[in-house]
Amino acid sequence: AEILSSITEYPYLSQSIRCSHERYDGTGYPDGLKGEDIPEISRIIAVANFYETMTSMNISHTPMTYQSVREEIIKQSGTRFDPQYAQIMLQIMDEERKEQKHKKAKTETQLDCGRYRDTVSAGIRIEQEMTKICFSCEPDENGEGGFSAPSVILFDSYDQRVHSEMQTIEAYHYLEYGELWFDGHQVTTNARNIEVQMTETEAGQPGICEITAGRDEDHLLIRMTSGSKTAEFIVALPDNSKAAYIGITGENCRIREIKVKQTGEELPPGSVRKIVSKVSFTDRLESDLPNVQIDHSRSAATKGIPIRDEVVVDFHTMSLPSANLVWHCPYIVLFYAEDGIVGGESYKEFALIKINGETTGNEWFAANKLVTKTSDDFPGWDVWKNQNKAGMECSVRFVRRGSKIITSTENLGVSVENTTTVFEKPEAVYAALTGDQVALTDIRVS
Repeated sequence: AEILSSITEYPYLSQSIRCSHERYDGTGYPDGLKGEDIPEISRIIAVANFYETMTSMNISHTPMTYQSVREEIIKQSGTRFDPQYAQIMLQIMDEERKEQKHKKAKTETQLDCGRYRDTVSAGIRIEQEMTKICFSCEPDENGEGGFSAPSVILFDSYDQRVHSEMQTIEAYHYLEYGELWFDGHQVTTNARNIEVQMTETEAGQPGICEITAGRDEDHLLIRMTSGSKTAEFIVALPDNSKAAYIGITGENCRIREIKVKQTGEELPPGSVRKIVSKVSFTDRLESDLPNVQIDHSRSAATKGIPIRDEVVVDFHTMSLPSANLVWHCPYIVLFYAEDGIVGGESYKEFALIKINGETTGNEWFAANKLVTKTSDDFPGWDVWKNQNKAGMECSVRFVRRGSKIITSTENLGVSVENTTTVFEKPEAVYAALTGDQVALTDIRVS
């Protein structure tokens, strides 16, 4: 700040840097400024600098994951950070994340595998659309000799990589389901079950390996062909909320010309034989609306509830066992559709409100103003997450006045009030419950 004070043409430079370590709640330094007494640019610098520091490699830590940084910004919104700029930072992060997801992750085209699992490819995601993987494989003449074969590791991880160190296992929430070999052998770790069936096929080209993989809810179908044998594996995941990736590896072999492509063929629902029953957390009392389990972000929703004048929706919520982030909780969608169904005919989304205090909306259709506060009864975010996992009652109140809808809820000391102003008065406004890794039951409308 002293250095920059010499730039008299731009006095805000010095002031902004001086105040960039002030905290929104007044506990920062050097002057203990609070709220909007902190210069606006300093409030922007505070959250931007935090993001840059946490996502960069430095002497004190390795880069944090997108999920971890996002959660920390949510937790410190209103205390360390100005809630307005924390929310903008989250939106920037989410948009960047969407762009990254649209880009296909690059898989290595070749691997030199020496000792067991010392080299593993980047993860190849298994989805409903079948994926085909082909490569050639031959023993490594310069290796240590002995057993030589390729294999695949089935796993989930934030960074789509296989991990073996405890620190990175925890950081990236790495979970391994098992390992499969082309001769039908398998090792089961965190999969609920793995079954295999071997068949003889017409002999293919020597040294050529082919894998086709697809997903049907919480079950994977993986066919692995090498030579004249095909191993067909059915893998039951822990539940339907988990992602699944294939990591190509091997022992004392050289893997070349790895090619990955989508086949365009989708596994119809129910087409994979179920070797274990589906994990359900909706076996509770059912009231005005059917119970709903949302295994991953907005994968399911209740039907729309018409919002006229004042409506109150009460329900029981329980985050799934796999949930580990503050936004793994119920969401409220405000929308219009001719059939009153999320994503239905002529769909327009006005707001998505998360009970942890986040909101988004389509700026073409509506404006949203969110106010989130924590009371003295707020137990902290870790306790809040644990209580959501244990299960709790939740109540959401909607008040509509023409084109303006006020949505409010309070849960364990976190109060959320969002005002949605719809630009063109719609024929109807509906609200629906959805979420991320959560089960919603005993839904009552009054």
